[in-house]
Formats: sequence, structure tokens, C-alpha cells
Amino acid sequence: MATKEKPTIVILHGWALTGDTFLPLVEALTKRGYRAISLDFPGFGSAELPKKPWGLADYADWLRDWLQKQNIKKPVLFGHSFGGRVSLKFQQIYPDKVTALVLSGTPGYTPASRWAMMVGFIFSKIGGAFFSLPPFRLVEDRARLLWYRLIGAKDYLRPQKVMRETFKKIVTEDLVASMKSVRCPCLLLWGEGDRMVRVGIARRMTPTIPGSKLIVVADARHGVAFKKPEETAKIISQFIQNDAAA
Repeated sequence: MATKEKPTIVILHGWALTGDTFLPLVEALTKRGYRAISLDFPGFGSAELPKKPWGLADYADWLRDWLQKQNIKKPVLFGHSFGGRVSLKFQQIYPDKVTALVLSGTPGYTPASRWAMMVGFIFSKIGGAFFSLPPFRLVEDRARLLWYRLIGAKDYLRPQKVMRETFKKIVTEDLVASMKSVRCPCLLLWGEGDRMVRVGIARRMTPTIPGSKLIVVADARHGVAFKKPEETAKIISQFIQNDAAA
């Protein structure tokens, strides 16, 4: 059972994942005396779909309400990839409701080049008209999937249109202001071999986020948190004790 001195750790999953993905990390943190919870965002796992396409602020508002219902005050937010985007936006909007941030594989700066994102924007605008033509309707999803893979957005294609539109909103949101607004302790935890969000992005993020620290885990990739849960839990615990103690 968590002690009063130890904050609750809320784990926010990445796109195309669920809270269950991080159960090994929950178990590892629980062994260290923390109350750790991994949730399902709306549109993932057992959670309901959003009624309309959501942006990061919508997910941040949902998280605020969820924390209130769970009676969780000032947690440490562990955000993996997309979950880290939500964490950054949450602390920007609700800075008094979070103790610390741990970001893992979070694209604070887009992995795609500006050129690729610009072409992607143009593609998204003209693609609808192009693929409305009868000869191309059958290959629309395959073509879109190929394109978004080329610009570094592998998780675009989802079965539900509302989630595809949500994804487009999420990946085009600029996080620089959110990163600069961080006033709580923040740890960047990266897999050395992360190919989805390379360590170079983490190194750009570190000076942007005031007072943040970067730890790179050897022999690990984008899924370091659930592939190496014991090592991840140890790093998180040390960070909380040394940098985020009440």
C-alpha cells in the first residue's frame, strides 16, 4: 500500500495501446510501495469513443475529471508517447494538479520534417476529393496508411473515423508552449534505440522544459516502460525521491 509520502503514479498510454499494456510497470511500481494506475483514454481499450474528434485539451479535461472521480490529488503523470503529449498539455492547463512529469518517447518536437508535415497537410486537404473518385475508393485506407508512415505518423489508420480525425488533431498540435510552461519536476526517460521518437528529439526537449532531466536506457526502444518495467520503476522511484519529494 502506498504511503502518504508517496504520490500516486498515473500511467497514460501511447496511441494504439491501452492501460493493460503497462500492467507490468504498475506491478513493478506497486512492489516499490507506490499506488500506480494505468487507465484507458477515450477511444482506446474498454473506454468509449469520443463523440467528436478530440484535441489534447479535450483529453486533458477528461483526465482532470477522471482524477477527481478517483479522488487522486496531484499525481505523478507518467506519459508514454501520446500519453506524454496529454501530460504536457494537462500541466499547462492545470499546473496545480500535478506533482511531477515523467515523459517517455514523447514527440515534443515532431519526428517528421517541416517539409513532410506541410506536404501531409496538403495531402489531407486534397486527399478527400481524390479518393472520392470511384477508381480510388478501394485503396484509400492503404494509400493514407502508406503516406502517414512516410511522414512518421505510423498510428494514423484507425478503424473509427473519429479516431483518425483525432489523431490528425493531436499530431499537428505544437507542444513548445506546453514544454516551456512546465514548472514541476520533469524527467525524460528514453530508450536508446527508439526509432519512433529518436533520442535526438529528447535532447532538443530537455533545454526547452525548464529544469528537466534526461535518462537514456541502453538496449531499449520506444516501449522501454513495458519492455523493461523493473528498470523503469527503479528510475521513476529514484526521480520521485530525489527530485519530486513533497
